[in-house]
Amino acid sequence: MKKSREILATLLLASATLACVAACGPLPTDSSSNSADSGSSSEHTHSYTETVTAPTCTEGGFTTYTCECRDSYTDNLVEMLGHTESDWIIDKEPTYENVGSQHKECTVCHEIVQMEDIPFLEKSGSEGLKYTLSEDGTYYSVTGLGTCRDTAIVIPAIYEGLPVTTLQDHALFSYGSAITSVYIPASVSHIDDGAFYLCKKIKSFSVNPQNPYFKSLDGNLYTKDGKTLVMYAVGKTETSFTIPYGVTEIGGHAFNNGDNLAHVEIPDSVTSIGNGAFRFSDGLTS
Repeated sequence: MKKSREILATLLLASATLACVAACGPLPTDSSSNSADSGSSSEHTHSYTETVTAPTCTEGGFTTYTCECRDSYTDNLVEMLGHTESDWIIDKEPTYENVGSQHKECTVCHEIVQMEDIPFLEKSGSEGLKYTLSEDGTYYSVTGLGTCRDTAIVIPAIYEGLPVTTLQDHALFSYGSAITSVYIPASVSHIDDGAFYLCKKIKSFSVNPQNPYFKSLDGNLYTKDGKTLVMYAVGKTETSFTIPYGVTEIGGHAFNNGDNLAHVEIPDSVTSIGNGAFRFSDGLTS
């Protein structure tokens, strides 16, 4: 093994010598070649200059040693510094209808290192609504208007630290004829058929876009997949309405008290009509 290393060292030295000869001229063969009048070049001794490349956030540093004969090598390797993250920087503020966005960047090189959306804002709930705690104590249901007399009802996402997930049957029945709009937060996952019973002036439903169960389309309330028309905004002044193709179910009480409607067109995609879907819709003629 020792002899092998000696042979390798001899070969490397020979290689370096040949490289130097190629770049700087032949090495002297005897002492006479060192005389001034010999015309031969003198033996070359490497003289290196140092060039330091500093480390960056993404690349390591090193020192390059270069001789005038173009021989060079690198040494003194230094690890890359890595990014130094900033705090979150807001690019776009969220609204009730649109998500916002924010990012973190390196405080040294300013490269963006992380991005994420900021959730939609949730509206403050209407005061005075009546709530009932679930049997397992994990969520609340809206069970009535209570003392609330708002015409624009806002269902909160959170009540007393727990999510509001349900609008129960007849939840907005009492004094419902003062109600013109209803906002449903992302937390609501269940709406009973009669939740808006006798709310004949509702002109629009709005739903937090992050709600995975419901959505609003033209002010009407649908399941997220668009297959169930949960509630038509019966306070609208239009006299006719065409249910979008693809809806397979008309929810119970969906057109309850739709007095302004004279005509409803039902596509052949509908296969189910809930109980009391057109109850008290006295204006319907076809």
